[in-house]
Amino acid sequence: MIASAALLVACGGATNAGSTTPVDAPRRECTAALRFAEPEVAQTSDEEMPRTAIALALICEDEPIRTVAIGTEVGACFNDEASDGALLRARCWWAGQGAIVVVRRNGEVLEVLRADVDEHTGAGALERVTQLEIPANHVLHTL
Repeated sequence: MIASAALLVACGGATNAGSTTPVDAPRRECTAALRFAEPEVAQTSDEEMPRTAIALALICEDEPIRTVAIGTEVGACFNDEASDGALLRARCWWAGQGAIVVVRRNGEVLEVLRADVDEHTGAGALERVTQLEIPANHVLHTL
């Protein structure tokens, strides 16, 4: 026993060792939301269809707000019920056709997917449009 204690002290160890687990950095909050706005480009007089510009915004503590453009869709866009692993979901619709936009989390990245929708044929396959990285050590919420 004395030899073990002497060996431990000789190797730089302490007989009363505390926890070696590092203290985790404080967790911060992030909120992701879809933004809908009128597009920057003005409609022509012969174009009767409404258009909506969609963006993904990420608002995090101690970070500037980050926004990534998703695109401009024909029709009016609105938040839809998120399902099938989606954090956020939007639907755009005009005259029997439109689009679905889905935001999913993949590790520390928010992936934005989009599919065309038609009232007769249903929704097409989701395709990746863009992504936005979540800062390290942040807890994610959605609006």
